Amino acid sequence: MRAQDRSRSSAAATALSAKPLGTYRSDNNGDSWQDIAKGVPSDFGFCMVVHPHDTETVYIVPIESDEYRCMPEAKLRVYSTRNGGKSWESLTRGLPQKNALETVLRDSLATDTCDPAGIYFGTRSGKVYGSNDNGKSWQLIREGLPSVVCVRAALVGDGAGNSPRKRGRAEKSKTGTTQKKPAHGKKPPAKRAPARKRSGKK
Repeated sequence: MRAQDRSRSSAAATALSAKPLGTYRSDNNGDSWQDIAKGVPSDFGFCMVVHPHDTETVYIVPIESDEYRCMPEAKLRVYSTRNGGKSWESLTRGLPQKNALETVLRDSLATDTCDPAGIYFGTRSGKVYGSNDNGKSWQLIREGLPSVVCVRAALVGDGAGNSPRKRGRAEKSKTGTTQKKPAHGKKPPAKRAPARKRSGKK
């Protein structure tokens, strides 16, 4: 079973769980569970991730069944809820919607910590897909790999502490004026000191 525990303003913790026989939610520390799979094409699947900045937003990738472990209707679709499982929407832009005989395993769906968040998943056929806009659109990052059984995301390099999708945006300075951030890795041009006037006396 794949579970995500999440803290809420109330004393009780909420958990969302995806397992081969359904997707469930608990609001009382696991004492009872509610089926929240209404709105997805199948209640069978393995993977689930929670959005890094919005605990009500969750992503899953349903699979047809235990007997047929491929995408329902041969369409590669990621499903997302923005309200803790009350409703779901399919995220398909950029994903194959014909002959997609793919399987996404338990640890093959991940997010980064950027804003907008990056969502990534790999398939048993050796493909890795990614989205840099909270799952609204997708692109094929790599193919021809061995079966992908685990996907993890991390920010590396000098700018790892800041979202690369925020770099270059305008921001307000302390004086209230608007300035533009320099491109990542580049220093802003140095200001030249004002030229001194000569008195004309020798």
